[in-house]
Amino acid sequence: MTHLVKEETPSATRGRVARVLESHGLEWGLAPLEKVGFEDRESKVRDWIDQGFHGSMAWLANSLEPRIRPWIEWPWAKSFLVVKLPYNLPQPIERGSRPVVAGYARGRDYHYRMDGKLKMIQADLEREFEGLQAFRFCDDQHLPEVELAVFAGLGWRGKNTLLLDRGGSAFHLGGLILSLEGVEAPPAHPDHCGACTACLNACPTQAILEPGKIDAGKCLSHWNIEDRETSENAASQAARGEVFGCDICQQVCPWNRKSLTENVLPDRWPSTWEEWVELCKPGGGFQSLFTKTPLRRAGRHKVLKVLLRSLWNLDPVRARTLAAHALETETYPALVAWIEKQMGSNADYPKI
Repeated sequence: MTHLVKEETPSATRGRVARVLESHGLEWGLAPLEKVGFEDRESKVRDWIDQGFHGSMAWLANSLEPRIRPWIEWPWAKSFLVVKLPYNLPQPIERGSRPVVAGYARGRDYHYRMDGKLKMIQADLEREFEGLQAFRFCDDQHLPEVELAVFAGLGWRGKNTLLLDRGGSAFHLGGLILSLEGVEAPPAHPDHCGACTACLNACPTQAILEPGKIDAGKCLSHWNIEDRETSENAASQAARGEVFGCDICQQVCPWNRKSLTENVLPDRWPSTWEEWVELCKPGGGFQSLFTKTPLRRAGRHKVLKVLLRSLWNLDPVRARTLAAHALETETYPALVAWIEKQMGSNADYPKI
């Protein structure tokens, strides 16, 4: 059932939500779940899928309806709340100087962190609004989090497709689908990208085809996370040590300049190519070190393949030495076959 306090004005409802959220210390936005806005995206989203720009992420094509019409999945929904959970965006280092993990993945998996926050917010809202129905989401329900955040007035969609505000883009998005009625749409956040094309120019694979449109199949983050085959493509040739994710389009964004943090690795994390390869060997400690981090989901096989493929772009001799060392103890058949194939091929890969 939907929830509406009789004779309560939208401003009063928003005020009650604001009081609940105040103690949680997160920036948030609240908006009605209306067909206007969502269905306006349909042709654009379908065209993106039809052109294959979703890469190997078949679930995006298979979950089109809830991302375009979420009220079908949640028929009781009348509004939604979106919150930002900040993380440290590290300053860039010279590409290839050492293996690199994106800033958001250098710590406890954001799904756990966000869900913990959302559980507390949900409980507080349910106490405030009797009979309220709510459903939590954080990059796991095929919902368009960036679009939801834009509708909630939290920022604008940057040319790199990420949500931006004047403080930058170093935050995760999550929220609640709500049965709360009487919610008015907030003012739209102005777009402050202007004529800047820093993110488009900096992308090593030109994955950002035009402002707000990305070919995921070319993106380094897609290649080193979502592409389970770690395919040979533009991303594999452009890789220079991006182990998990890629921060390049964020690091060059003028709105992120003031929020960049010192590029320091967590305790006990490897820093050299040799240390990474040793960690990724069977029994090397990969699973225990990366428990409850995003890297655990990638797995040591995927990370080792990404490492070696990247190093072959930079230093084929060093790559062959480390590949031979890894092959001494590797037991995963598909990875053994791939390493043997690389060892038997020409040492040099085409550079782009």
